[in-house]
Amino acid sequence: MLSGTNGGMGPGGSWESLGGTLESVPVVVSDSPNKIDVYALGTDSAMWYRSWEGGWTPWKSVQRSFQWPPAAVSWGPGRVDLFARNISDQAQPGSVA
Repeated sequence: MLSGTNGGMGPGGSWESLGGTLESVPVVVSDSPNKIDVYALGTDSAMWYRSWEGGWTPWKSVQRSFQWPPAAVSWGPGRVDLFARNISDQAQPGSVA
């Protein structure tokens, strides 16, 4: 996975690798100014995330047993709600604070 700044490949822009091996496309959400959270499924079917708040945190696992890419939304400071289907094909909402 790559992160781009200043337009990514445009003049003055650059890309950096965020590492990890992802099974799904990443989703990005922000629950406060100058903070970005990235969520995706790993090859182990776990939901993985990392955050940027002046620098990137390491990848962390949220929960195992998902088969569909997540959706994420923030409706207030410090609140991220995730939605995904588990391996039983059931919708499984969750919150990350």
